[in-house]
Amino acid sequence: MINSLHQFQSRVEQLRSFFEDAEIINVLTSTRMLEKEKISEKSDLSSYLIHLQSSKMNRRVQTYVSGIILLYGLFEQYVEEVLIDYLEELDLTIGNFGDMPEKIRENHTNLSAQLLLNRDLDKYRDRCNEQDIIKCMHSCINDGPFRLNTLAFTDHRSNFRIESLNRFFEPVGISGMSAHIKQTIAFKNYKAKKFPNQTTNNLPDKIVFADLDDLVWRRNVVAHGWTDDTLSIDMMKERTEFICVLGECIYEVLRQNALSHIIKHRCHSLPKPLNVFNSSIVCFRLESGSIAKDSQIIACQSNGSYLEGKITKIELNHVQQTEVVAPPSVDIACLVDFKAKPNYRYFLVNK
Repeated sequence: MINSLHQFQSRVEQLRSFFEDAEIINVLTSTRMLEKEKISEKSDLSSYLIHLQSSKMNRRVQTYVSGIILLYGLFEQYVEEVLIDYLEELDLTIGNFGDMPEKIRENHTNLSAQLLLNRDLDKYRDRCNEQDIIKCMHSCINDGPFRLNTLAFTDHRSNFRIESLNRFFEPVGISGMSAHIKQTIAFKNYKAKKFPNQTTNNLPDKIVFADLDDLVWRRNVVAHGWTDDTLSIDMMKERTEFICVLGECIYEVLRQNALSHIIKHRCHSLPKPLNVFNSSIVCFRLESGSIAKDSQIIACQSNGSYLEGKITKIELNHVQQTEVVAPPSVDIACLVDFKAKPNYRYFLVNK
């Protein structure tokens, strides 16, 4: 899942660079700059800059249209890809189709059948074939190993305004995605700047997520011809910042859901901490089992959300260990790479 987020963030950075390049061109072609540098009117550079200066309106429209199309396109692609990653995570985590979330079980057959009908569309071409789709459907009928048709859950009939974004995640059992997004730390930090001294919990989604709906509207307009209405580069940067935050929040919601299943199906609980030092060293009394350096560890906070990371160092009697095995019972100190607290419940991911 994290790879899709990183790729999305990297593409957003490329788009930001595109806007910065456009700003630089605007500065270089300004009358003040041309006069200041006293560029020879006969030089090639001068003719190029003068041409760019005379086509300022064309460049403004081209920057706007390219930015709108790219921004919405990379967001839609990311939403679909991160959902596939989420389902693949569940696929690897849950051993029996009957233990999958109810909504996934209810929708898998119908969506797979729809994928069979749609498999030749450009969106799905070279990504699936009839034999594999049917094979996955059959594997979900019997007990034992199975594979989901994850691509089937990416079907949607409209662009991702906030209402359609909510509907998109419902077939996998995540209802009210917008409400979950508003509870993430990243969105709370963003809205503190966007809506200072105002709580967004009581505001309708149409207001809180207006930038997304506006982006979709503008995308549809520019996709059907030349536009006379444009946004400034600064306003495009603001839209880009919002979409970037929105993508991070969607990842966080999906990851939190995935962690709840990972704990249930792939973890065992650790004893209550004896103590926690510097918010990073968690001390346990290990009665049985083993803990190894670099093991994955998950902490459940008091509010029900999760933190995940690794045990980067283990000490027994102040001596570093690669692995500790019990019995006999031992008191160990584990250095974790997230902010730990004594009242968290801790879970070790099974190898």
